[in-house]
Amino acid sequence: MVEIPGKGLPDADTLSAVLSNRFHVMGQFARTVLHPVHREEVKKLDGDERDLLKRAKALLGREESMLSDDARARLDTALEQSDALATVYQYKQRLKAIWQERSASQDRLVQSLKDWCEEAEASGIASLEAFARRLASFHLAAA
Repeated sequence: MVEIPGKGLPDADTLSAVLSNRFHVMGQFARTVLHPVHREEVKKLDGDERDLLKRAKALLGREESMLSDDARARLDTALEQSDALATVYQYKQRLKAIWQERSASQDRLVQSLKDWCEEAEASGIASLEAFARRLASFHLAAA
């Protein structure tokens, strides 16, 4: 997977690159969006709310279906403390849902990815906006 700067909106090749490299994409999302937003949100809080949010960091990257009921409740409580963190977590889940729509047509998946990128770029969260622009530039490397 390579990046083509200034590529614009995602296309079928972007979709193929994202689907083929979804673990890499989610790792980049965690490093460049989730963790920086988490860090900024922790700085804004103090006391018990800060501790709660700090402890939730590990839960943000976990597969939701692997969370226990207790962990899910802790994550939900932490997300209630921060609109920005809740927003980027929702975008993470929506991005993951795109590649779980395997039965959808390629055109539908490309449109879903375009919609995700356009909405993320309009989110008002700088790291999410930058990631969306970067995601749109992904391209499969020539064999």
